[in-house]
Amino acid sequence: MSSKVGFLYLGDKYKEEEKLIAENFVTVRTNSVFDEINDVSKLQNSDYVILRGTKLSQEVYEKTYTFLQQKNINVYSPPASYKIANSAVLYSKLLGSKAPLLYVFPSGKSDNEIISSFNNDVKFPLFVRSEKESAAKYVGVNGCIILNNNSELFKIALCNLRKNVKEFNEIIFKQVVPIKQNSKNLNLEYRAIIFRGKLISFDYDEQLSNPSDYRLDQFVIEVATDLFRKGFDGGYFMDFAIKEDGSFFVVECKDLINGTIKNIDRLINGLKKEI
Repeated sequence: MSSKVGFLYLGDKYKEEEKLIAENFVTVRTNSVFDEINDVSKLQNSDYVILRGTKLSQEVYEKTYTFLQQKNINVYSPPASYKIANSAVLYSKLLGSKAPLLYVFPSGKSDNEIISSFNNDVKFPLFVRSEKESAAKYVGVNGCIILNNNSELFKIALCNLRKNVKEFNEIIFKQVVPIKQNSKNLNLEYRAIIFRGKLISFDYDEQLSNPSDYRLDQFVIEVATDLFRKGFDGGYFMDFAIKEDGSFFVVECKDLINGTIKNIDRLINGLKKEI
């Protein structure tokens, strides 16, 4: 069993995953790290400890991180990195042209003010969301898409967002980039698990070809290395896709704390090899 990486599971999520991880790494499960009854000390010997569970607010994550650091438990993502991973605005700024264009407005801005800000130079279609989430799980993806510069389409998408997503600060319009498909009409989209600037593993639908067949792994390594140099030094999921012209781009990113991992074996092997 490797002691270099430990896993701290918060709450009830990912129990089946934990069974496999526990065969290779030290694991602890607790409902609250702040409860002194729960002993997390066996994670002190791990070089890095990965948190898994429900997504935490930035404030709660910072408190959790500080509390665990005081117990000599080295959490995988510093608060600044956690913040970047969960902010489309921040990670897109670091990625530059490797990510789709974003247009960001404060939530208090009226629909008409937002609509009047767009001109013919904007690349449609656009996907609208908040910094917290989109309304896709409530109204479907199509209810979040603006196909062209039509005020009614804007108003429908904005209404869906404001009606279904509560207490957000930013409205984000993201350029929708067409993704190449394979012979089974599946998008060539791959999730990469990245840790401290290293590609740990890919996690993807088994009906897709190996990403190395497209040399996507080389692109991911270049991106991860560049982001690490820029201070994005934690652990995160980053989704990559292949455009119709064969080039690559980053679809989205989020911290490792939450998100289903389809192939645990790849993750385990990657951690053993790279960490």
